[in-house]
Amino acid sequence: MYLVARKIYDKAGLNPAIIFNILTRIVQSAAGILTLLLITRFLDKNEQGYYYTFTSLLAIQIFFELGLTNIITQYVAHEAAHLSWSSNYQLTGDSYYQSRLASLIHWSIKWFLVLAVLLFIFLFYLGKLFFTNYNANLDVDWLFPWFILSVSATFLLIVNLFLAILEGLGKIEEINKIRLLQQLINLGLLTFFFSINFKLLSGGLAILLSNITVGFILFSGYKKIIINIWKTEIKWKVDFRKEIFPYLFKIGLGSISGYLIWQIINPVLFATQGPVLAGQMGATQTFLNGILVISLSWLSTKVAIFSNFVSKGEFNQLNVIYRKNFVISLVVCLVGLFLFIISILLLQIYYPKLGNRFLDILPIIFLGLTQLVNLVGNSQAYYLRSFKQEPFFIPSIVIGLVSGILTILCSKYYGIVVMTFVYFIINGLIALIWAIIIFRSKTFEWTKTRLSI
Repeated sequence: MYLVARKIYDKAGLNPAIIFNILTRIVQSAAGILTLLLITRFLDKNEQGYYYTFTSLLAIQIFFELGLTNIITQYVAHEAAHLSWSSNYQLTGDSYYQSRLASLIHWSIKWFLVLAVLLFIFLFYLGKLFFTNYNANLDVDWLFPWFILSVSATFLLIVNLFLAILEGLGKIEEINKIRLLQQLINLGLLTFFFSINFKLLSGGLAILLSNITVGFILFSGYKKIIINIWKTEIKWKVDFRKEIFPYLFKIGLGSISGYLIWQIINPVLFATQGPVLAGQMGATQTFLNGILVISLSWLSTKVAIFSNFVSKGEFNQLNVIYRKNFVISLVVCLVGLFLFIISILLLQIYYPKLGNRFLDILPIIFLGLTQLVNLVGNSQAYYLRSFKQEPFFIPSIVIGLVSGILTILCSKYYGIVVMTFVYFIINGLIALIWAIIIFRSKTFEWTKTRLSI
């Protein structure tokens, strides 16, 4: 029995890091289901629209973070690949790489502290302006919940920095355990606050308190690692202007285009069609995002490993691991999308009170197909970015701008079905063709091997 289980374990490409990552994503998806049930019980349809529009507006933090946490993970992994652990808290090896790693940590912490202050100011006043100007006649108490969410997002930015650093240092399994605990605490607190009728305030308080807990865990368990790196004498520095900022510029604009592609939909629907349709879109997006994130777990946990192989020039090993995990991710995504669509169809027939909190089936199908394409694009991005390059820069910008403009126009003049169909054409078919062309050419150029998926 053990041998059979072990064979399945190996065939599925599982390891402790992936298992904890998947468990985290499952908890996130369960939280999405539970949240919708709680929303159905404790919020009306207008408040549901506010709840999910809050989430989309919070995603504007990408304009500040610009994908920098992912970049930090990759750069830390590149430097740490040449070092080794002499104890649980001390890295040893070539002083050149130790020095560069220390300079990277110094710069990251200082930069993120500045970003955190700016993020809070921007988020709070942007949300206040938006909700004051759109659907302000509705009797919904949103101001204080939005303030708490702005504080939560600010604290989360700092927490994510240290998670990114530790993940780059190879603490992937440990970080995924922490993220799992974070999701469990958040889920429990969310349930508690909804049950005592805190309404829109529930989400912000749950996020804030769960992140404070994670911050305490990081400080108590990993501060020695950061302090030891911080104290390293810096003789050689990472040239941020030449090494990071050009890459950050491309990744950042790509991240902004990602907001225009996906997160802008809810605020646009809120402003043009009202909070009810925005709430249905938000509930649908939550589940589709959950499916995508779970599917990508086999690849997202390999970022540091990919970067390590690239740093050492071990491209054959890189390709073998990438191909295996991509196929697994694709199968998981297909199964997840099929089950989700069937479930919504049954809910809308037999339990419309819950089923009607989602979009109709046709828009869901268009969005689901788009997510399938997003899986391919994200997988290719994980691979190519391990070379510290961003070849999807131009496609991301073009598709993001076109998608954002057409989302606004279609939402205002043609409705949700046309909007989601056009969304699929732009972000699905056109994006897929463009991405495959770039991926095939760049993998051959950089590794001298051909990788077709």
